[in-house]
Amino acid sequence: YVYSLRLVTRRDDDQINSWADLGKAVPPKRVGVLRGSASERYLQARYGDAVRLESSETVTAMLALVRDGRVALTLQDAPAPAS
Repeated sequence: YVYSLRLVTRRDDDQINSWADLGKAVPPKRVGVLRGSASERYLQARYGDAVRLESSETVTAMLALVRDGRVALTLQDAPAPAS
């Protein structure tokens, strides 16, 4: 599969506006991911200790964590059509 990754943040939180912002955050930002997802593997490999991962079983639960401010953002992956 080919995946498209999307950062999803709260509209009223302007601390993370790009991938570069994510890697520079001090202290490391809490990022929500689906357990076992491509997003989780990508963040572990690319950002390591620069982020704190919070995993969830469902997209609905993860978006609620963002909405409630318990994580700064979530990284969502979706299969994209392969060309």
